[in-house]
Amino acid sequence: MAWRSPSSPPSREEAPFERPPGKSWVREIEPEQLKALLEERPNAVLLVDVRQPDEHAYCRIPGSRLIPWPEIPWRASELDPRAEIIVYCYRGVRSRVAAAWLIALGFERVRSLRGGIRAWIARVDPSLPCY
Repeated sequence: MAWRSPSSPPSREEAPFERPPGKSWVREIEPEQLKALLEERPNAVLLVDVRQPDEHAYCRIPGSRLIPWPEIPWRASELDPRAEIIVYCYRGVRSRVAAAWLIALGFERVRSLRGGIRAWIARVDPSLPCY
């Protein structure tokens, strides 16, 4: 696959992968680190919830935007390629896949929330409902 600028993602017909790229090399951030980062520099991080719309509607980290993980390859142009992007899901599996896709598309500052929103609720914000 040729390198593709994040500002020009593939169409659905040109999706770059038959299946997601490997996710073992994706950088992760701990929930407590993310909390500190959001407190220190709230506008410096772009939070992307890669769960499904019903999950996002039930609970989410404040300030996050929803892009379900299967849509990442063709919706990457909605994201700023210079931004620090933190992706999260329920337990951290889908977010690592989404992060790997973004990295493969040319994004350089991408991390996955280790343990997902489940860890965020348990370790940072127990006021959010857990499912």
